[in-house]
Amino acid sequence: MMLATKFMSIIVIGINHKTAPLDIREKIYFADEKLALYLQDLLHQGICTEAVLVSTCNRSELYCVAEECEPLIDWLHSQTTVLKADLLPILYCYQGLDALIHITNVAVGLDSMILGEPQIFGQIKAAFSESSSVGAIGSVFQHVFPHVFKIGKEIRTMTALSRLHQPRCIS
Repeated sequence: MMLATKFMSIIVIGINHKTAPLDIREKIYFADEKLALYLQDLLHQGICTEAVLVSTCNRSELYCVAEECEPLIDWLHSQTTVLKADLLPILYCYQGLDALIHITNVAVGLDSMILGEPQIFGQIKAAFSESSSVGAIGSVFQHVFPHVFKIGKEIRTMTALSRLHQPRCIS
């Protein structure tokens, strides 16, 4: 399979502060100490071939290499007590180039509640590291995520985003 074709199979599903109120986001949360189990379940069931799961107070997102969204949505729904009828209107699914753009925007802080917020960058790096440690990263994400991290650093360095959240000394 050509690399460009592999990138087209990247899918992002999730909820965030724009699509879901806090009480729903709290019900769709993946605890750090269980991330390995969630990732292994996704791979074992054959729902995807690669996966990174990011879960914070403002978002829960699953970045995958998969063929279609529906099995991912079903898996996500099975991990929560939220009714599917309540989940579907607040859930987004991006594929291919749209998924890559979304991942990059999140990592840079452009999709954060507070523009340029730097904490999400570290959270995505930690999620990628966890996925690597349990064997949930393959050839596609081995290319994608290092580039996302490089772009994130460059944007934060070359733009005012890096200065938005630095402590200021008031004399």
